[in-house]
Amino acid sequence: MNISKTFVISVAMLLGLASFSCQAKNITTANYKTDEAITTPETIAQTEQNNGNGNGTEPECENLYGPDSLKTRQQTSLYREEFNRKNYLAALPSWRYVYKNAPCYKEYITADGAYLMSLLISQTKEKDTATIKAYADTLMEIYDTRLRLFGDNPNVWGRKGRDLFKYFPAKRKEAIDLMNKSMTGEGNNTYALVLSDLMLATVQENRENNKSISDDEVISSFDRIMTIVDHNLANYKKQYNEGVNATPVDTTRAGQNIRYWEWVESYVVALGSPYLTCEKLTELYRPRFVGAPDDNELVEKIITLLKRSDDCAKTAFYLQVAEQYFKLKPDADAAASLAKAFQDRNDITKAKFYYEKAAELATDKNKKVSYYLVLGSIELNARNGSQARSYARKALEVNPKSGDAYMLIGNAYLTLGAGCGETKVEKAYPYLAAYDKFVQAKSVDASVADQANSRMALAQKYWPKREDVFFENKEDGQTVNTGCWIGESTILRSIKE
Repeated sequence: MNISKTFVISVAMLLGLASFSCQAKNITTANYKTDEAITTPETIAQTEQNNGNGNGTEPECENLYGPDSLKTRQQTSLYREEFNRKNYLAALPSWRYVYKNAPCYKEYITADGAYLMSLLISQTKEKDTATIKAYADTLMEIYDTRLRLFGDNPNVWGRKGRDLFKYFPAKRKEAIDLMNKSMTGEGNNTYALVLSDLMLATVQENRENNKSISDDEVISSFDRIMTIVDHNLANYKKQYNEGVNATPVDTTRAGQNIRYWEWVESYVVALGSPYLTCEKLTELYRPRFVGAPDDNELVEKIITLLKRSDDCAKTAFYLQVAEQYFKLKPDADAAASLAKAFQDRNDITKAKFYYEKAAELATDKNKKVSYYLVLGSIELNARNGSQARSYARKALEVNPKSGDAYMLIGNAYLTLGAGCGETKVEKAYPYLAAYDKFVQAKSVDASVADQANSRMALAQKYWPKREDVFFENKEDGQTVNTGCWIGESTILRSIKE
């Protein structure tokens, strides 16, 4: 029997007792091999399930306890006792009786049976394919019995799909459908190993069966799977950071779950990465985007996928989609990302537009200040001194102790003040005003002191000469105005050559 080599994470990993050394980047669908291990048994509430599918109309449910109610209770008690002690092989004979004669008695009979069959398969030599097939056939029958007697269950669909993929490679497409059905029904609660196996099976079907599953379908599946993975990672990281219920035990468990989901993430990303090239994503999604730019769901899907690709962030298509996404969902961080991307492309007009939006939407004061300062720097580089100062003043409105904002104003005066004034002394006024701003910068923010001192020394070199002050009938200490676009009042100071 040709058993599909899919990954089943070890009990030790699930319990956080061992680190996982597999490097997902080395995974290939052609020759991926790993040791199989049985996962922990499923926990089912131990209540009677006589309201299963059909409300007793199934033949097995007509007599809930089977032909001998006393024996059914005894055998159930015996097998459960051994099962809970992990004496699984000793539990088999009693379990077989109950499953054969009273499968509708309790739902956990079928759940335990699936676990026992998986255990038997794991303990059978790989060469004994006939025995493995017999156990695998029984395993599928148990899943079907459970679904028939106790109703549809997305979790069971997923477990059946995984085992169908594992033991019946020819039914891979059916297994994929079951795991997809499970993911749809379970959402963020989907069993993690269903997600990893679903991704592997989907990629294999794409590569090995004449693309019966298209590249687009692989990418869509990847997107759905990673949405769930991202949710769980974020959830457990939040629990860890908050210290669940402030107990060390819960925090440790959250940390274990983080490592578990990080492995799933790396595994799925390794399988999906070959499909996430910018070229392929653009080829697949540009026509759809052009045809429906106002489809919120489509735009969000495309931008999410493009962000996962390493080489897309600066492409024209990415920016086109990102701009549309911003229109649908305005956000400060998204605006800042767009601004930086356009700035890197030297599209200053759009860069300024999105930095303005980022500053407008930002709720974090530090970020708001930083966006205004970037805008000021852009204007300073364009030699627009008045505009540079305007943005610096907006930053100061948010944070009056922004040394960087005062430094920006000082630099604007220092570098763009030439041309102000008529006389030699008046032409030096902007450098006096610049010096004042550098002093103000370090007075409110010690972190810029070294930078401010350096610029103060530079500005001082352009102060008026003492003899020029004398000949223009002026004197140190008097208040003067720079005039021109600066329009600052400052104190006249001179230097002696």
